[in-house]
This record gives sequence, C-alpha cells and structure tokens, in this order.
Amino acid sequence: MIPPITEDDLHAYVDDRLAADRRRQVDGYLAQNPRQEERVRAWQAQRDWVHARFDPVAAEPLPPQLTLSHLLTGQATRASFWSTANWRSAAGFLVALGIGAASGWYGHGSARISVPTLPVGIAALKLETKAAYQVFAPGRIPDQTNNALGNNGISKSLSSAVGFAVTVPDLAGSGYGIIGATILATTHGPAAVLIYRRHKTRLVVLIRKMDVPSRAGRMIESHIGQNNLFTWINNGIGFGVTSNIDLRMLHPIANHIRDAETPT
Repeated sequence: MIPPITEDDLHAYVDDRLAADRRRQVDGYLAQNPRQEERVRAWQAQRDWVHARFDPVAAEPLPPQLTLSHLLTGQATRASFWSTANWRSAAGFLVALGIGAASGWYGHGSARISVPTLPVGIAALKLETKAAYQVFAPGRIPDQTNNALGNNGISKSLSSAVGFAVTVPDLAGSGYGIIGATILATTHGPAAVLIYRRHKTRLVVLIRKMDVPSRAGRMIESHIGQNNLFTWINNGIGFGVTSNIDLRMLHPIANHIRDAETPT
C-alpha cells in the first residue's frame, strides 16, 4: 500500500527533499491529478523566481556593522543597560528567527513550521490590488504632478520597469485624473500601479504579468472590506481595479480600461 500523498509531500517535492522512491510516487500522483500538478508547478515557479532574485543578495558578505564582533563590542559599551541575561535572550531570539527563516525557505512542509501556501492567479491579483489601494489611496503620500512626463512618459517609465508595454488608461470621461504612478513589488514580479482621483475619491489600477498560464477570462467581481474590485486576465497580463465607490459606478470604469488596454 502506498501511503497517501499529503501537502507535506508536495512541498517537500518542490524543495527536492523527498527520497527517490517517494518522489516517484508523487510523480505518479501528479500525473493523475492535473489540478494538483498545476499547483506544484506554480510553487516551483515561485521558488525559482525567489531564488533568482534573492540568492545573489543572500550570498553577499554581512556588512561590518552587523557582524557578531561589532555587536558584542557595542554591547560592552552599553553594559549598564544590557545585562548578560538580556543578551542571551536576544541571541536565542535571533537563532530561533534564523532557524525559522531557513525552515520556511527550504522546507515548507516542516513539522515545526507551518507556512501558508501563497495565492496565485486571480486570487493573488485581488490581494495585490487591495494592498496597493491601502498603501497609496488614503493620501499617505502627496499627489504627484505628472505634467512633466505626461501619460506617454509615465507609460514609458512603467513599461521599462515591469518589462512589458503599459498604457496609462484615460479615465477623464469618468471624472478621474491620474495623480500618481509607481511600481509595487509582489511575490510574482513587479506590478505597475496607477492612482487616480475624483474629488475626495481615489481609484487604483494594478497591472502585472501573470505567472500562472491562463487564457483571457471573464471579469471577476470581488469585495474586500469596503472596497469593490474587478480583476481579469488579458493575453497573460493581469488587471486589478479597485475603489470604495459604488459597484455600479466602478464597473463601467473597469470595462473602459479592459476595452482600451491591450499590452503586449
């Protein structure tokens, strides 16, 4: 009898931590379960993306000011404040943190560490769009003036940063003017973020490449907190539009963006 294939087995498979015979069993299981195979391929793509971008950073030498000898020297000058017991506690915390980080990075399925599966596809796009709104829409940053660049200049800057053509949607017909544009780092790569304003209302558009193969599908309506969202995929590019305005007002704006925007 072959033991059932568990989530732990799938994560260990992605991390190349299975014995050869168990790996063959998982291979057979995936061949018979296309949906699970799609999940595993998405995890592998995430793993490869993270390693490609952050392994060179992890290999860099530790800055001198963060070495143990430097920290201990500083501790000696502050002995009146830090007791030996405090330093032991701090060291124990750092060791625990290091072990936790390593376990989460290389072994999602560890018995001691439970790391949630990262969302992919439209599910990830929804969360990223909502996060972009929470960061940029409430007015925590001042409105940017785009007169110097204009929409074409903004499009060129964003396209260069994200690696595909991005056109700034013209929402003047709905009363919205663009007040800012930036790049948001996501677990699936860089996303272009456009912030619009109409009176005191703000609207955010997020655009990025999708790492899960998908054909153009229908527009998905969602609600997160007090925000309404519309998300869709067009030719491998994901779009998210969100605001706290009424759904009946947001839907035509999303339709306008979808009809006008066709990045390549």
